[in-house]
Amino acid sequence: MSFLDYPFVKKEEGDPRTFLGHEEMHRFIEDFAQDFGLMELTLFGHEVIWVELVDEASHEWVVESRTEKLSRNGNQRRRSRDTWPGLQMHSHNYRTPEEFENKIVIPIGNGPSAVDILKEISPLAKQVHLAVRTPTFQITRVENYDNAWQHSMIECAQKDGKVVFQDGPIVDADVIIHCTGYKYHYPFLKSSGIVTVDDNRVGPMYKHVFPPSLAPWLSFVGLNNRASV
Repeated sequence: MSFLDYPFVKKEEGDPRTFLGHEEMHRFIEDFAQDFGLMELTLFGHEVIWVELVDEASHEWVVESRTEKLSRNGNQRRRSRDTWPGLQMHSHNYRTPEEFENKIVIPIGNGPSAVDILKEISPLAKQVHLAVRTPTFQITRVENYDNAWQHSMIECAQKDGKVVFQDGPIVDADVIIHCTGYKYHYPFLKSSGIVTVDDNRVGPMYKHVFPPSLAPWLSFVGLNNRASV
């Protein structure tokens, strides 16, 4: 989702990954902001507490933050596998693939979050088993990833660490990642009603990125599936 005249940096030759990781995305945003003068402050590694538009004419904003993990807007669904002893996390807590090295990981979901995480951790993980909810699904190995498979949804997660899929396979997994979607919510953003969220759609947006009256001082990246125009 880069701009035509400002493309992402191409991967180095020999790099097996075919996508941008979190660190590369952060660098792209920082470079873009610096080149076009869109931000004076980059808050990666901070939790944003309050962002308020104090002067619409001069586009002056007040930002309050604290140094913690990067805050992401997402809806973490309630887990029903509380007795399973392994690590469970939501995709909004995912940062880097290194923590999954030599582990057996089960991402749950069939959207961009699940697929991107599978691609990023596969080179390091021992095995990756993607659980998807598809009525007529057959077990297949994921193309171009020899240690990754797709399965039907999880039937149960047992106290001994084993995870049973609905179509029969049993995996002794280390990690379950819930890639179960997001609900757009910006409690820290005070824009005097200019930016709204209606039925999980953020708007109004020009080109799915810029609120017209606040562009380019305020922009949203990655909302093209949930933006109103």
